[in-house]
Amino acid sequence: MKEINKQLINNFTETSFMNAFQTYFAEFEIVVDDWEKFFQEMNEEKGNQAFVLTEKENTIAFILFRIEELSNWFFHEEVYFIRELWVSPRFRKQNIASNLLNQVENLAKIKKIHKLILTTDSDAELYLKNDFRMDDSYRAKNKDQVFVKNI
Repeated sequence: MKEINKQLINNFTETSFMNAFQTYFAEFEIVVDDWEKFFQEMNEEKGNQAFVLTEKENTIAFILFRIEELSNWFFHEEVYFIRELWVSPRFRKQNIASNLLNQVENLAKIKKIHKLILTTDSDAELYLKNDFRMDDSYRAKNKDQVFVKNI
């Protein structure tokens, strides 16, 4: 395997990320009318980050995440919400997804964030294998299952 580079980004208008994200959405047959606007909105939301893995000039995987605040009149909690995780088909089954999850977990520990949350309708086994648990106390607006990992 050639050298794989890892980069933490917060600019989602970079060509390598945009190409990989479009490939990812195409796998799920998700259509976006205006890609340029879509990626610009990711930048404008503030707080989005991604670890991006590249080999030469090709993006082979990414994990997109952000800090979310869960708050009410009495309690406040910050969690890392994992928004998207994708590995190029050619690199699947090589623990790359698990390694990306670990990278986010390590960053959470540094920032003293004690919980990772995500939703999925496609690969629950990956998250269970990485010590996430299904948590019915959270209800996702997209109706997907919610998985939580306490760290």
